[in-house]
Amino acid sequence: MSQVLHFTTILWLIFLHSFSPKIETIAQTKRISYPVVDRDDTIVNTREDVKVPNPYKWMQEVESAKVKNFIALENNLTSTYLTQISPTDSKIIKRIMKKYEHEAFLLFSCPVKAGDRYFMHEMHDDLVFMKKDLKSKPVVILSTNWTENSKDLRIYDVVPSHNGDIVAVSFECNYDHGGNSYKFLNTKTKEFHADVIVNVTNVYWLRLFDHFHTSNPLVWGNDNSGVYYMSHSMKPGTINKEKVETLKNISYIFYHQMGTNQSQDIFLGVANINKEAPGISGLVLSDNGKYLIVTEYSEIEQNRHIQQDRWTIIQYFDLCPTAKSGDSSCKPTAESTPKLIPLLTDKNHIYKFLGNKEKNFYILVQDHIFSYDIFEVNLAKPEEKNWVTVISQSSTGGILTFAHIVHSKYLVTSHKSMVDSTLEVRKIGDIGNVKQIPLEHGVITGFSTNKKDSTFIFNIHSFFSVGATYTINLCKLDKTAPKHFQLPGHTDDPFRTKLVTERKEYEGAEGKMHPILVFYPKGTKKDGNTPTILFISTNPSPYDKTAQLFVPFMETFYGAVALATIPTHGSSANPPTEMTLQNLDSAINYLIENKYTRSTQLTVATGASGLSALLATSINQNPKKYGAVIFVHTERDLDSTRFGNDKASIEHYLKISPIHNVNLPTDTKVQYPAIFIADNGHSNTMKYVAELQYKLGSSTQQTNPILAMFHMPNIPMDPSISMEELEAQQFSDMFSFLALSLRYKVYTDEAK
Repeated sequence: MSQVLHFTTILWLIFLHSFSPKIETIAQTKRISYPVVDRDDTIVNTREDVKVPNPYKWMQEVESAKVKNFIALENNLTSTYLTQISPTDSKIIKRIMKKYEHEAFLLFSCPVKAGDRYFMHEMHDDLVFMKKDLKSKPVVILSTNWTENSKDLRIYDVVPSHNGDIVAVSFECNYDHGGNSYKFLNTKTKEFHADVIVNVTNVYWLRLFDHFHTSNPLVWGNDNSGVYYMSHSMKPGTINKEKVETLKNISYIFYHQMGTNQSQDIFLGVANINKEAPGISGLVLSDNGKYLIVTEYSEIEQNRHIQQDRWTIIQYFDLCPTAKSGDSSCKPTAESTPKLIPLLTDKNHIYKFLGNKEKNFYILVQDHIFSYDIFEVNLAKPEEKNWVTVISQSSTGGILTFAHIVHSKYLVTSHKSMVDSTLEVRKIGDIGNVKQIPLEHGVITGFSTNKKDSTFIFNIHSFFSVGATYTINLCKLDKTAPKHFQLPGHTDDPFRTKLVTERKEYEGAEGKMHPILVFYPKGTKKDGNTPTILFISTNPSPYDKTAQLFVPFMETFYGAVALATIPTHGSSANPPTEMTLQNLDSAINYLIENKYTRSTQLTVATGASGLSALLATSINQNPKKYGAVIFVHTERDLDSTRFGNDKASIEHYLKISPIHNVNLPTDTKVQYPAIFIADNGHSNTMKYVAELQYKLGSSTQQTNPILAMFHMPNIPMDPSISMEELEAQQFSDMFSFLALSLRYKVYTDEAK
């Protein structure tokens, strides 16, 4: 979803700031004159003997001059309509969006404590920050602007040494030839060491597989003098000449001693058990520095769905066979290399290494997203019959998002339920005593630990903020609460302190209850008159780009925002079922019946794949339910007939397909809602817009506007306008559309 919105924002620049045919300004009382579009009713597609009308077939040639002209006409029509907003309202909307625009783009990695310092990577501006302590001001220690050819460089990974003196930084991600390259920054001098490591396993793919984010393709040794890393090249220091399939390539494990050339790196072993069908592998150094754990992930795990044929394998190196813990002598040499020891190789299970206490490894075994077991596995007798159960849990509190052993003493677990996380701490040896850490509204999106103490740091991402970070000392849980970790660029916003969250449920199909969240400013009256926007999703996430609209919408219109989970009863990519339509109808009814809003004040929005078809189908069937509708990136969803595989299914889908069932309501007092579509120029979306305007636009019954903004293919983005400005413009236009079409009042600061 986020990638989609970043892509579609290009359209705002292209047509608001470039060429296109001119349309005369529309007076607010004047009817909209929609473009006349070629339509040929004789064109049909025949599938399994079913005739499917395709009157706008020419739109499938998306790069043709004819399609580009249609897009230009539609975008100019929308731009002209939006000029009707009063200068005062426009200024307020733009000021509010400007207030949030840069913060909305800030995306921080979870800070990592290394030595007595904290390190973090801000991924939008590509900056690496360091804080000397929790109270000090963060300073920038690295920016791609400081490097040669910075235009072509991005920072992909930041790995500080345990003492914080050096940071390993990956500057590029070579998808075709195997992976990342790392350089090493001295955090005191801000200069790079001579060491460079190339062809390290692609960190991006590893992150997709290891959704706990506990392993890495490169980790520091215990004494900070070298690193262990994974490579797809058997010869260290070389780039593969042939294209590498990252997910199907052998992973080789090496040790690099700082101050040496990569060609001298020591080969330790091959990570893959099955070399004919290898997965992707990551590394973890145990807290005591004695063990290097190698986890291999099967390819199917990239989907993050628990399936029977998904598997992980765990092996390890004992770096110090004669010692209880790691020290400076526990590193490989050319004469003496440790042996890779298989530990958990049964492909019927999914294993996660959580941590260890000396020879006892704590392993999570997960066969379903709602249930898991944690076992203590002794390396001296690793057979399953000898495993000791630490926790056996079938969770009703949501999906397990991570589990980790901290400082060999504490087990920390987190579960996600809709858009909230829980955080629980148990002490090893006293597992039954669970400490619940109080959290603000939001989802934990990252965490980090320190090998030398019991510091635990975590990020929370919510619909009220783009991220808040907290740190807590697990040894002092009874005495202290989590401390707020101020991130660069984030400011305290007084308006956010006025917001209220209600967690409710609505009764959907077959009497089942589904979650719905409602946010609104304090003092909002439940009298049915509040401007409200309902976002529908199958899996709500604060990372969705539409989530950036929540607080600005409430501040602009002093309105309410609702977020409803709409179960699809099958794949969300398929056309809507009667049960799914009923769920959407029930969510809307809940808001109206409980006096949050009324139909004429309700906007429903979606950017989720599959739900665009649901929303469009619902509009065709019951248009008076809505005041306005906003679609963001509808893609192929709007022609449901493409899903049919036989005559019966195609005939069924033809009866509900949004494109093929637009009709003026028979009740002359009913019209379609105001419709705003932002899309990247997919042919089915253009067909939908053309059909809406053709069937409805000429009727005096339809006074609500039907407008769209499209991206014209193959026109470059103006480099003088930032992505923040483009996206702020996109959201400003949406708000202007709602202010005009539904007469939402734009509030001044004094009115609030």
